[in-house]
Amino acid sequence: YVDHPLFPMANTLAYLNLDTIAMPWDEKGLKRMARMLNVDGDELLKKIKPENFLPLSIADKSPDLKNALLAANRSVGFDILYRETPRRVDRMSGGSDHASFAMAERPWAFFLSGMGENYHTPADSMEKLSGAVMEKVSRLVFLAAYLLADK
Repeated sequence: YVDHPLFPMANTLAYLNLDTIAMPWDEKGLKRMARMLNVDGDELLKKIKPENFLPLSIADKSPDLKNALLAANRSVGFDILYRETPRRVDRMSGGSDHASFAMAERPWAFFLSGMGENYHTPADSMEKLSGAVMEKVSRLVFLAAYLLADK
């Protein structure tokens, strides 16, 4: 899309990447993610509830996007760990669909609700998903997109 956009990239306010948005967090998955992000998992667990946690990678120097997410979350109520990532995409910001937008220096956000032990394995199946988690992430994304578009 970045190479052949339907609308000029200059008019693209942000790319919102909804990757795994229906997997609930548990303590084991949260500690695994904390190790990957070089965060103290035990300290993080003292501050948040795993079922209410959302790590959110966003492009740095994107104040409109971050402000929209902050405002939207006031209605949704996640415990968000904002990870502002430089323009270049490195291993820790992921290589998902937002990478091409990052390389094009367009604002982006990468939503990842949970990372259980079955993540990216054949056992990763529909019955492990949570409609409540997906609904909550979807509300956050919808509200943030609305606030960006209405600005």
